[in-house]
Amino acid sequence: MKGNDRVVVMAVNVWEQSKGEELRKKVADFWQKQSFTMRVALDPEGKLVSKYGFQGIPAMVVIGPDGKLVDSHMGYDADIADKLAASVKQALGTGK
Repeated sequence: MKGNDRVVVMAVNVWEQSKGEELRKKVADFWQKQSFTMRVALDPEGKLVSKYGFQGIPAMVVIGPDGKLVDSHMGYDADIADKLAASVKQALGTGK
């Protein structure tokens, strides 16, 4: 989806013990060390993952341009990139 201006990829950091500025610094330092370039939202209490019913990580959701949930994925498997790409195409109305 690189280069597709209709797609936003965002990580959500959950269940951290740190709070406030300490949390922001900790996550920023880790992100920089790993050379991650995507945006990250902070959710130390895990409210977002709870909203979607996830019990663990990694958890991924695909939300369409209309703001509605298109698909969700829990855990990791070897085909996750293809599954996510198919979900995004479905959300954009460009395929299944």
